[in-house]
Amino acid sequence: MESFIVCLNAVLAGDIVVSTSALCSFTLFGWSLLFKLTGLI
Repeated sequence: MESFIVCLNAVLAGDIVVSTSALCSFTLFGWSLLFKLTGLI
């Protein structure tokens, strides 16, 4: 996981705050979409 964050950090020119925020919102969107599709919500 650390190597993934380092790689993402390098790609986004060292802006770790932006990268983690984007990843978090994407993950939340993915989970909510999954739950809607499976009918759990």
